[in-house]
Amino acid sequence: MKFYISFATFITTVLLSSIVFGVTSKTFSFNQTIVSEKVNLNTRDTPLMDAIKRNDVDTFNTLMYTGIPETSKSNIVAFLKNGYRNIKISLAIEERNDFDNTPLMIACALGRIEMVEQLIAAHNKLSDNDWINWTNGRGSTALHIAIRNKQNEISNILLEQEGIDIEIENSIGDTPFIEAIETGNYAMVEIIYNRLSSMKGDGASIWSSN
Repeated sequence: MKFYISFATFITTVLLSSIVFGVTSKTFSFNQTIVSEKVNLNTRDTPLMDAIKRNDVDTFNTLMYTGIPETSKSNIVAFLKNGYRNIKISLAIEERNDFDNTPLMIACALGRIEMVEQLIAAHNKLSDNDWINWTNGRGSTALHIAIRNKQNEISNILLEQEGIDIEIENSIGDTPFIEAIETGNYAMVEIIYNRLSSMKGDGASIWSSN
């Protein structure tokens, strides 16, 4: 009888230990995940993204372009638009960080206008036709991001790009138009509203009394 009691006690002890250890392990694993995510916020950007954040133009050009004559780097947008072929441009423009942001998205958020223009020129040469509508981990496009950060000059540059989808929704269902309203970016509210109205055959301004 004592053997069975001892055995039962042993089994109970093992089970309790497993439960405690399991909880402890899960807590440790959870904490490790949190630490890892915090580290990723600061360390998982690509070198090109880091150059954009630091507004380091020289490093930006060095990382983006390969085999381009030095005299051409100062006017890279015109250089690309003039139809030069066989230019080796680093595919760093298509790399993404842990939040699935591209270099263009980061440049849009920070208002790096000249970098945005260079990235757009490179994308038009190298990327698929829908690059302007690429989304990040939150489903936001470069236009969403530019509008959210009230980078209106950049937003207008993006709106000029062929194939841009101004009705695309992010992961919470917001279109660029909704982003403009929610952030109080009324200049872009009017611009996008008028674009939408034109698309739907209604040319009336959002501020029109009619």
